[in-house]
Amino acid sequence: MNVLIVDDNKNNRMILKLLLEDYQENEKDISFNITEAEDGLIAIEKVKNTSYDLIFMDIMMPNLDGIAATASIRRLDKKAMIIAVSAVDDNERKKIILNNGAEDYISKPVNGDIFNVRLQSYLKLIQSRQGSFISPKRPHNLFSRDIYPYHMHFDGESEDMLASFWEYYLVNNTPYEGISDIVRFIYDMALTAVEKGEEVNIYEENTDFSMYLTLEVASGFDPDMIMHFADKNSVVDNYKLEDRVLSTSLSKVKVHNFIERSDQDRRKEVRTSLEVNSEKQEPTVEAVTEPKTTIVEDTPQEIVENQVFDFLDPEDFEDLQEYISKLNSLLLIVGSSSIEDYEVDEMVVTLLQLSKTACSYNDLYKIGASLGDLGNAINSYKEAFVEKSSDLGPLAVAFGGDLSQWFRLLFIEGAPSIDFLDDSIVSNAQMIESFINPNATVAAQEDEVDDIFDF
Repeated sequence: MNVLIVDDNKNNRMILKLLLEDYQENEKDISFNITEAEDGLIAIEKVKNTSYDLIFMDIMMPNLDGIAATASIRRLDKKAMIIAVSAVDDNERKKIILNNGAEDYISKPVNGDIFNVRLQSYLKLIQSRQGSFISPKRPHNLFSRDIYPYHMHFDGESEDMLASFWEYYLVNNTPYEGISDIVRFIYDMALTAVEKGEEVNIYEENTDFSMYLTLEVASGFDPDMIMHFADKNSVVDNYKLEDRVLSTSLSKVKVHNFIERSDQDRRKEVRTSLEVNSEKQEPTVEAVTEPKTTIVEDTPQEIVENQVFDFLDPEDFEDLQEYISKLNSLLLIVGSSSIEDYEVDEMVVTLLQLSKTACSYNDLYKIGASLGDLGNAINSYKEAFVEKSSDLGPLAVAFGGDLSQWFRLLFIEGAPSIDFLDDSIVSNAQMIESFINPNATVAAQEDEVDDIFDF
């Protein structure tokens, strides 16, 4: 696998190279061919001559910075995975580089454990992408016998693979209405199989109008369990089951966001009035004071409106986004055997920072209070948290995904109400607390406790 490290600081390049070599030493089936570049211009020239699977891109560099270099490389190579490497306090540039083609960022100084967890996810995604351009020999879904040229494949028998599957569709924001229900349903069933020690295969297949996610397991499914999780995730009418194969069908209803942002006020919103008819008229845009997001189905005359909430102070907006991103990186470590006390301490501090910022707004107090309670519980029962980390892994990833989705929908893309996802986040926070604190009580009823993804 070809890897390019772009950084004007020699020591920074050396650190990333050593981390990659250490990972390679522990994973015998991985081989990295590592190349270095001192600035963006040199990186572009190298990409012109070599195809790279993974690129680590510094932001602040002489001659040509990482933002411009990323935009240029993305035009040259659509498949390369570009990871921004930025200073912790460089929030503005991090967001810009993500908008210009980077897929994720890692904060400096680079934490070795977080890097290894992230790298494992990156490699899974790269492997899946490489496979997606090879036409399958047979259809996998139960809805159609056609063979589609585009497909995606996740395979393995570890919860890390399932975390990659979850992150790919939900954290990275696949823009189809209802995707979260489908992904949670497949995740729940795959996790059940993995916990039994089975290898699972998850396939995505696409037409212009539909997306199919199919789960194949070594042994058969329990129909009663399937019905239970299908009902919980609102996909009762969207799945088919045959022995060892479970397929789901999703109509490609795209979520279109019409939000204008200027350099002076990136969060100034406009209302979009979209006229849809059989003649496919062009959309018209008129500015108003209330921000709105419009969800448009492929069929005409069916429009649902969500609202982007704009009451956050700009600094609090930046802080919440940064804290949630940092918390997600730390939550990825939960479940590993190498979680350290200082990482738990960082998690506690980040939860309390999130709580303090959210609680300063009446509309966010419920979530803020639950995050504060969770942070204090982890701090009080740190030993139990570390001891039970392996059991908490999937719940921690789901909790972080919920927080990311909550922030993105309420303050960037649009949500139906200000309390959207409140119950889910509070419930999952209480459930994590109940794992480590035997005296904690969970508001959910006993029959709901087994479903950690119930919104």
